[in-house]
Amino acid sequence: MNKGVNILVGNNEAGKSTIIEAIHLALTGLYNGKYLKNELTQYVFNNEIITEYLQSLEPNKGNKPLPHILIEIYMDGEDLAEFEGDGNSQKIKSSGISLKIAFDEKYQKEYEELVKIGGIKTLPIEYYNEVI
Repeated sequence: MNKGVNILVGNNEAGKSTIIEAIHLALTGLYNGKYLKNELTQYVFNNEIITEYLQSLEPNKGNKPLPHILIEIYMDGEDLAEFEGDGNSQKIKSSGISLKIAFDEKYQKEYEELVKIGGIKTLPIEYYNEVI
């Protein structure tokens, strides 16, 4: 996005609404009117990435890392000191907000056991959490 006003234009199903939903989610934590942390499903993740991850769990496919969601909103303007820091993916000093939903490392042991058993057909969303 550019500074100032931005206009999203595109064909149906191009992702215009998804961009607006992602911004809303990062700013409020709400998805479809409910707090995402209480309503998290694998359907908010990129479907292609989920499919690739699940296929990688099959024998001799080389496990891919667990997928995550990262939404970063960079802001420009005065009086934004409370939003300033370098906790973004680029590690640069900037003002903004980020939301990351990722695998919670405290469940590593349980996850490894689940992978050993095999037959995982869905993203193990119960092991995910909002990362700050």
